[in-house]
Amino acid sequence: MESQEKKDLMDLSKKFGTDVLSKYIKAADPNEMGRRNLLEIIMLKLHDAYDIDDIAELNTSLQLMIERGLDTSRKVFTLAYPSSEYTSPSLIQIASNIENISSDTFKAILIKEKCNLSNQPNSGLNILIGRIKCKDAEGFKALLNENLRLAPELAEEGLKTLTAVSNESDTRSQIEDTLYIGKELIKMRPNLFNVKLFNNTIAFEDVLSEKGQEELSSLVKALKIDTTIEQQEVVEVEDAETIYDNTFARGL
Repeated sequence: MESQEKKDLMDLSKKFGTDVLSKYIKAADPNEMGRRNLLEIIMLKLHDAYDIDDIAELNTSLQLMIERGLDTSRKVFTLAYPSSEYTSPSLIQIASNIENISSDTFKAILIKEKCNLSNQPNSGLNILIGRIKCKDAEGFKALLNENLRLAPELAEEGLKTLTAVSNESDTRSQIEDTLYIGKELIKMRPNLFNVKLFNNTIAFEDVLSEKGQEELSSLVKALKIDTTIEQQEVVEVEDAETIYDNTFARGL
């Protein structure tokens, strides 16, 4: 896509009100291209939206496009990283990394694209880490159910992201979601000693504790105690569960 074409679509997305766009989508071809490239327009609007009602309506509209035959294997050119190092992201890659994409909308895309998960462009965006960043435990679990996993080094990045998006004001449900995602990431064999924040000076489990994630923080500390610092071995999944049970059985 040419730069002028991208600019024109960005300008048009700003002029298109959410209500007008929603009405247009109900009658238009979901795969419309050219200067009214509906996929590019709605993804731009979802990326930039801040009004709760607009976000809900845009999600409904994107789900309708999917139901009406949107080609979900398409790339989204207007939201690509401005770097020659990366190519434009697939729809599922960019959707995973947009906070305004609801869990239901993401899963609707995933249903269509589950066969393509292992064949994604080098866009600089990771689908699993994207859902962690957006605090979408349901979407994260749906990806795990499709046997998508992170390499150990990326699991370390996932733990950093999980820690960064955790908040002292998280609800009990959000704390439980963080614990679930954290335990699943640990099963992907990251080197826990490599996961540090703030210019690699603070261990992430200390930050988790400060943010109210005591259970996950305690699990990480127990795993690191059991792992010799010299060898920095990654604990087996079974060992992780055993340590978890034993730690809290002792009341630690």
